[in-house]
Amino acid sequence: MPELEFDAFFSYSHDDGAVARTLQRELERFGRRWYQARRLRIFRDDTAMSANPDLWRSIVEGMRRSRRLVLLASPAAAQSEWVDREIAWWLDHRPDELPLLVLTAATGDEGLPSVLPPRLARVMSGEPFWVDLRPDDRESTPSPDDARFRRAVENLAGPLNGLEKDEIVGEHLRERRRLRQLTGAAVTVLAFLTIVAVLFAIYALVQRDEAQEQARVALSRSMAQQAVATIPARLDTAQVLAAQAYRLDRNPETRAALLQTSTASPELTAILRFGRPVTSLGASVNGEAVAVGLENGRVTVVRTRDRAQRDLGQGSAPVISTAVDRSGGVVAAADGEIARVWTPRRPATSPMVVGGQVQAAALSDSGALVAALHGSSNTVATLHSTDDGRELRRFEARGTERVAVTDDGTVTAVGPVGKIVRVGPLDPVPFVVNDDILTPAGGFVPGASRDGRWFGFVKYGRVSTFDATPTAVPTEMIDRAWDAPQQLASRNPEAMTVADSGTSAVVADSGALHLTGLVPSPRPGRPSGPATAPPSIDDVRVLVGGGPVTAGGVVFLGARRLASASEERVVLWDLDAPSRLSTSPSSPLESGPNSGAGAAVALEPGGGRLAVVSPFGDQALVVGPQVAATALPVAVGSSNDIAPVWASDRHRVYLLGFGGTPSFVLDVADRVRVERALPPAGSELAISAAASPDGRRLVLVDFSGAVTALDADTLAPLRVHAAPPRVSAGAYGLSVGACVDAEAQRAAVIRDGRVEVVDVETGETHVVATDGAVQGVACAGDLFVATEAAVERWTPTGEDRLAVLPFPERYQAPVTVDPGAGLLARLRADGAVVLTDLAAGSRVGEISAPDPSGATTPNPYGAAQLVADPTNHVLFAAVPGGAVTSWSLREEDWLRAACATAGRGLTDADRTAFHLEDLVGPSAC
Repeated sequence: MPELEFDAFFSYSHDDGAVARTLQRELERFGRRWYQARRLRIFRDDTAMSANPDLWRSIVEGMRRSRRLVLLASPAAAQSEWVDREIAWWLDHRPDELPLLVLTAATGDEGLPSVLPPRLARVMSGEPFWVDLRPDDRESTPSPDDARFRRAVENLAGPLNGLEKDEIVGEHLRERRRLRQLTGAAVTVLAFLTIVAVLFAIYALVQRDEAQEQARVALSRSMAQQAVATIPARLDTAQVLAAQAYRLDRNPETRAALLQTSTASPELTAILRFGRPVTSLGASVNGEAVAVGLENGRVTVVRTRDRAQRDLGQGSAPVISTAVDRSGGVVAAADGEIARVWTPRRPATSPMVVGGQVQAAALSDSGALVAALHGSSNTVATLHSTDDGRELRRFEARGTERVAVTDDGTVTAVGPVGKIVRVGPLDPVPFVVNDDILTPAGGFVPGASRDGRWFGFVKYGRVSTFDATPTAVPTEMIDRAWDAPQQLASRNPEAMTVADSGTSAVVADSGALHLTGLVPSPRPGRPSGPATAPPSIDDVRVLVGGGPVTAGGVVFLGARRLASASEERVVLWDLDAPSRLSTSPSSPLESGPNSGAGAAVALEPGGGRLAVVSPFGDQALVVGPQVAATALPVAVGSSNDIAPVWASDRHRVYLLGFGGTPSFVLDVADRVRVERALPPAGSELAISAAASPDGRRLVLVDFSGAVTALDADTLAPLRVHAAPPRVSAGAYGLSVGACVDAEAQRAAVIRDGRVEVVDVETGETHVVATDGAVQGVACAGDLFVATEAAVERWTPTGEDRLAVLPFPERYQAPVTVDPGAGLLARLRADGAVVLTDLAAGSRVGEISAPDPSGATTPNPYGAAQLVADPTNHVLFAAVPGGAVTSWSLREEDWLRAACATAGRGLTDADRTAFHLEDLVGPSAC
């Protein structure tokens, strides 16, 4: 007997195909273990047979290898020839194993024989056991979820598995429970593993984000360091790097770099780019226009006030000399072969041409005349009319390389070692002003003024110039020398220029411009020279950030402005330019009548404007962002006798008198002083004053340390908290500083080197336990106490110390805080306003306070005042003998100022030079 591979053989009509498929699937799965695909293997023609030309032989082979035959009995099966042949074969070869019957259709009137094949019907005796899968009235075919179908599967599974029904059903139930348990465990394990995987994925993402964040922060800090280091060489590059670093990550380092690049070299006002190397610069006499010559022969005129540019076209060779008249309308440019002259009367495409190897060209201030130098060895000078191009004069100028011309037709040619040839309109022959060698043996750089009057040189940092003006009494030029009063820190000069006035000179050296005033050289027996203006540069000033000066050189734009050429850029400088962060023009502030006398100041409620009473008390200034300063004559005596306080309506300022000085009101809106029949507010000098938010009460602190609350209308005292007894004897006046909080509820008073916090309502006093002698206080939400070596941050009542910010250098008393900007400002003894990050405690940067050049005291910054406007984030400084000025503390303004000066974004060259190839994000500043 062949090996029995199948547990059952299904014999059925194809009308019962759907029932056969479902029944096969359920029987094979019934009672299976969780790891088994099936428990029974059933032969059914659609699933067990492959393509075979001998179909019956395949069916017979299937029945031969099956243990039992299952007949799906129905009328269609009873009439099926194939079913009858299968039954016949089975009965012939397995007569002892009758088929298991599954009734799938109604039997009709004849009963069971009507659904049985003829061969089986003949051998059936009695009523056999059959499984009922006949459809009822609700369904055509029973489904696996139907109870009758499940019972049919149970009834068939027993004999097919060789077990009793209860045994196979028990096994089935046990396996299902085990499967559920295993499934539950598997689901639990999978859920756990999923959770673990998700957590690991989240952790990996967090780690990745942290790594990216750390890399981003590290890159921003590196860029910030590079920005600060680049300031002296290329301010525009430094500003772009600082802006990109700040945008990449705002941290103390990038914040500090942004401030430093925004405030560095305030004299640098603009950087203009031309796309090709600048080879020549020529300035008008008034500095309002500069002619720019490029390597590709193009010439452009720039209006220096608004940076407007006018392109005049391109030549065939690099421009080596340019000139422009007073109006900026007439321009001349030489390229070694010809000189082109553009005038308003000629089209820009058809300029006047002066030929003959032109090495230099110059225009008269009016633009009516043009002078040219021809040739490089046997030099000849010519003079032409720009109106019709006629040649008016020609003379030999051997040994010269620069030329200048005046409106009367005087032509001056200047050589590199001091030879000067000049011819006037009435001179029959040229006059050699100097034929001596004025320069040292070597290692020098020559220079001259635009008008040809001054010649000079620089060597080893020593600057000497010579007046080439003809005099009635002939004197040697060597006897008309002017020198810089001190040696410059210049060792590798690149270019030199002398101002037309002869009182100042500029030397370009290693990317810096060294400016110096010039004074007559003290030579024995020197005759009196011509009268000149006082030096326009009082001391040596070094301007950095413009980059190395290249072939175009550097020119004066009047007395206090400059233009320098650096590669493809022209840099504009203004020695009187305010800080880029200035929010309003500076207002001059006179010095006090005695040492230590400073201005009295008061900030407008809600911020915006600052009221300043001058030290002499003769003038009141009202300054604020984006508004012109209002100056009002008040004549109240010394500012020590007056305390200004803004009224709540923000239109009036109380000028409260002390020491017998009457009080009055300043009407800011109408710009008048309104006399008030008010008594003096006190007998001591004023230290600090503030108004309550409702405007009904004024709080004053006087020089004795007393705190007084006054009625705002009558100045009648409401509460007076007298100062406690003196701790030690000393000079008159124990209090050197005080502040009143914004609510006018507390006053902090410095007495005997310590701070006392006074409650205005109760008079209760608390002594702040500071470390070291106190120099200044600021009430800005918290209490800030400045000592000689630190600034301590306390709670408003002065009971708990919150932080200590170290300040190791020597500082003045003024200290102020902008909590919203997170900045503390303190004035250093050298006039630098140092900004410190409140949160990090690190130094953000420095801003130069106004120069107290008009001060009459030995310590000019000792009487200065610093006031922060926490609403508008503006810092005010009032320096007697200097000015009242203000700066923005908004970082967006720092960013805007840096980008405006740089005038460009991050370039591919920057990315390569600073290894920023992987930096993502926009390159625009």
